[in-house]
Amino acid sequence: MLEKSPVYQTIYSFYDCYLQRREIDSSMMLLSENAICVGTGRHEVSVGRAAFAQLFQAELQEMPDPIGFTMDGYQEYEYAPNCWSCFCWIQMKMVLKGMGPILYHVRVSAGVHLDREGYRIHALHVSEASSHQQDGEFFPIQYVAENGTEINRETKQELMEMISQVMPGGIIGTYLEDGYPLYAVNERFLEMTGYTYEEYLQDMHGSARTGIHPDDRLYVTKAINQAMEEGEQYELEYRIKKQDGTYFWIREIGRKTVTSDGRQAVISIILDISEQVRVHESLKDERLKHCNLSTILKKGIQNQAP
Repeated sequence: MLEKSPVYQTIYSFYDCYLQRREIDSSMMLLSENAICVGTGRHEVSVGRAAFAQLFQAELQEMPDPIGFTMDGYQEYEYAPNCWSCFCWIQMKMVLKGMGPILYHVRVSAGVHLDREGYRIHALHVSEASSHQQDGEFFPIQYVAENGTEINRETKQELMEMISQVMPGGIIGTYLEDGYPLYAVNERFLEMTGYTYEEYLQDMHGSARTGIHPDDRLYVTKAINQAMEEGEQYELEYRIKKQDGTYFWIREIGRKTVTSDGRQAVISIILDISEQVRVHESLKDERLKHCNLSTILKKGIQNQAP
């Protein structure tokens, strides 16, 4: 098992110290003296432990809280005696202001060697799959040509916070896979359903389909599949579950997207339309009563006719 290899344990321990524990000194001790580390940001490049520590310290000022993570798809190759080249996926669970808990996937390639200090990481490169690069396109040239400018990470986060604050509904992201596995929900969606993030994941077993009313599941599944075959956007009305076990009516406006790890997914806006449905049903009942009354009156008149 690769998970038992000391190289795997070195990389896992580094991310445990870096993400989960948020400990600078413990993270540095797993790097070689002249380790080269490249992150996803334009200026996230460090050469040597001291430079890494400076970047880490700046990051902690913005995001001091622990970040949960999992390591998947791990591979390693010994290209020289006591020197390994490694690759894995890292999935992080973090909380962004105004957005609630989200999942973030990155690709990690690393170089590890064994010396007198033990196993040490001498190269680390973290990247995310470009959402602007089309299938069959080797560089996101079209995006650059059309936009001409770029938005940095801080601006993107601020924009998402602003959108989340003014949006009347919740946001939910699901993979276009069996059961619609969850990858993101925002605070507004959790408020609508009455769940905490941990309660929602546990009750839904990580699948958005679980929260759909049993009578609506087949309809929703067929409608989404058909919409994805015909285009990239859809609009549906159905019932979803609240934390107290009741259901309420929603309108979902979903659009197809691709996550940072290249998986097909849908990002959706969820609007509570329970009151609209209640009013509609009430008016329908009134019309039905009126029709029944009209029928009775007509029959009465007919019976009284000479």
